[in-house]
Amino acid sequence: MSEFSEAFLLAAERHAAWGAARLESLTGFLPERPSTAELSSCRYQQGEPVLRA
Repeated sequence: MSEFSEAFLLAAERHAAWGAARLESLTGFLPERPSTAELSSCRYQQGEPVLRA
């Protein structure tokens, strides 16, 4: 069984916290409506805003 180093776990925690904060900001900006994602055109839509990723 492999174990991760303390340095790796600390970096992973920071990255997860950053990602959660970014997701919270995005969901606060977008309206609460059904969403669609078109991977072939890199398009995400939730309500009126259309985002290209």
